[in-house]
Amino acid sequence: MIKVTVLYPKGEGKNFDHVYWSTTHLKLVQNLLGPMGLVNGEMEKGVSGTDPNSPHPLLL
Repeated sequence: MIKVTVLYPKGEGKNFDHVYWSTTHLKLVQNLLGPMGLVNGEMEKGVSGTDPNSPHPLLL
């Protein structure tokens, strides 16, 4: 298994649309790499930083 992780720095005025990414980009990756053997594609979302009460420092 190969896992690719993409992290985006979180900051004021920055947001990450998880629904758009998962419905648009993840499907694109699956369509492009499926013929080459890709079996599954997943997206994970960070929910907090190292302190459970702090926001996650990255947009995943």
